[in-house]
Amino acid sequence: MTPRSALGAIVLAALLIGSAGATDAVTAPSSAPATNTTAQDAADIGTWTAPAADFDDLDDREAVRTAIGNGSLTRDDTVADRDVAVLAVPASGAFGALDRQKDENEPYADAFVDLVGSREGFRFHLNQTNPAPNLAPARLDLAATNENDGLRVVPDEANGTLFVALKTDRLVLDRPDRAGVRVRPGQEYEANFTIAESVGLSGGRRTSLGTVEIAERTAGFETTDGTLRLDLGRQCNAVAGQSSVAPGTDVTVRLRGTGDAFSLTRDVTVDRNGTFRTDVENLTRPSETAFVATVRGFPDSETDGVVGFGRSLTTVAASDQSGAGRTVTVDSVFLFEPGFVVLYPADAAPERTAPARCPVEIDRDRAADTVGVSVRLPEDRSTNVTVRLDDPLAESRRLVAVPFLDSNRNGRFDPGVDDPVFVNGTLVAADLNVSLAANETTLTTTAPPTTDSPTTATTPTTTTSPTPHPPDTPDPETATTAPPTTADGPGFGPLAALLALVALAALATARRS
Repeated sequence: MTPRSALGAIVLAALLIGSAGATDAVTAPSSAPATNTTAQDAADIGTWTAPAADFDDLDDREAVRTAIGNGSLTRDDTVADRDVAVLAVPASGAFGALDRQKDENEPYADAFVDLVGSREGFRFHLNQTNPAPNLAPARLDLAATNENDGLRVVPDEANGTLFVALKTDRLVLDRPDRAGVRVRPGQEYEANFTIAESVGLSGGRRTSLGTVEIAERTAGFETTDGTLRLDLGRQCNAVAGQSSVAPGTDVTVRLRGTGDAFSLTRDVTVDRNGTFRTDVENLTRPSETAFVATVRGFPDSETDGVVGFGRSLTTVAASDQSGAGRTVTVDSVFLFEPGFVVLYPADAAPERTAPARCPVEIDRDRAADTVGVSVRLPEDRSTNVTVRLDDPLAESRRLVAVPFLDSNRNGRFDPGVDDPVFVNGTLVAADLNVSLAANETTLTTTAPPTTDSPTTATTPTTTTSPTPHPPDTPDPETATTAPPTTADGPGFGPLAALLALVALAALATARRS
């Protein structure tokens, strides 16, 4: 082999080794499943809560999984009085004993009571940790609670979990000096599930602990200075509040005007954040009409409210005008919250009437067919509002000025989201004629010069009107940056570098020879 061919072989080997190093640096994504927070390795009892009305539905594994999936069974150590406390007990090693204890048609709750009451090495306790002074802590009587229809047990062997559901208002508690004690808001409890060493599990004795706090059952409204205030003339008024009950609980909101002026009832659902909301349709009541808001079943929720509270209805006024056709002046507009004045051709404006229901129902495609949009206007009255047209008018036109609210509060007009204002089901709008002044008619076409005519053509000046919509900005996520190369990433490894040095030395020797 000549020195040059030997050198080529060494370089080729270095390249192959470097390529192999680059391949080895690629890491395959992990396909391991996420850790189950209720599995045995957690060693803690997880506390969940569910609506009171869902207790009877938590009777098998699929029902429990469905409730977790739809958000009606949520993790929370605090459980409202009368709601359901669900204890996710790590129970690997107990399922065989539970099945042996269970008769063919017997519910798992009966088998669980028998299992922990037997001498087979399984124990379950729920004991109070914050008794009142001079009182012994209350303890759960599991058998009596089961007889009182306050217990459901659902095994989920695939996840190593035993779900123990307790209806808090059906719990039977005992004290050394008194039996049949009822659970009370403010009480705190510790759950304890123990598998004795005698059961023969690896690792010996196992104990899992968890906590439950019983909370007052409350509901209330979001107010301004203690008063629920609704805007007179708004198509949809939001009535919102908070509750301590479990997410997924259905509650009924009622607004009742004093002197039977009006009465509205809405069914709403408490969400994962413990809040609820409903929209009340257009209230055609005199300004300052008082009412009382309540959540049914929550006596402390009663809240005073008022419709209108002295604020004017949304109005808009515009006069016929003439000019160059590049701008339109709206005489005045009153908004009860920030928004815009939007101009439309008379034959393409939003519908003049709409059903008095929420959400507002309009043709959103038609709402986007604008000829001009004002800047964002503040709450209150604005006068002599100048609206620049999207394109200069080529001829006199009849237009319609329509106030819109900045419903999503992003500072720009969004026809797919922002709502116009209706009063008594009628769109708030003002019609106006815009005439082009005789000496300011926009020149739209110019005949091109011909080769037979010596006359020089005059090119008209074109004026481009700015648009009120902000220009699109580049999406920063489209920018790409090459990833840096690190010592651990793809490339030549130490062996490849060594072979390269040998190749260089061989090349030098070959040149000298």
